[in-house]
Amino acid sequence: MLPPAATPTRRTRWVTKRSGGWQSPRVVAVGEIGLDFYRDLSPRERQVEVLRLQLETAAEVGKPVAVHCREAHQRLLPLLEEWSRRLGGRLSEGRPLGVLHYFSGDTGLAKC
Repeated sequence: MLPPAATPTRRTRWVTKRSGGWQSPRVVAVGEIGLDFYRDLSPRERQVEVLRLQLETAAEVGKPVAVHCREAHQRLLPLLEEWSRRLGGRLSEGRPLGVLHYFSGDTGLAKC
């Protein structure tokens, strides 16, 4: 697990270092990944950049994601929609793309 607000250097190393291990059958999902604009401990655009890398790596190895989203819905949802469309809404073998494990939006936003 690497919270979205972790430092940019640490996040980049995590993506690079962990991507090889994500192919293991013992790894069932990739997460926690996402965006956290509440505390702004890491630059927002850097969080987006690293999230894109994590989503693409998860798709390449066929693993669902556990997504964290705090005060970043307007930026996160279009990224997830684009990623979902490119993958046809499912991973290989019909597996779901993932779950939102933390969501600070309201009911109306959740229904989008």
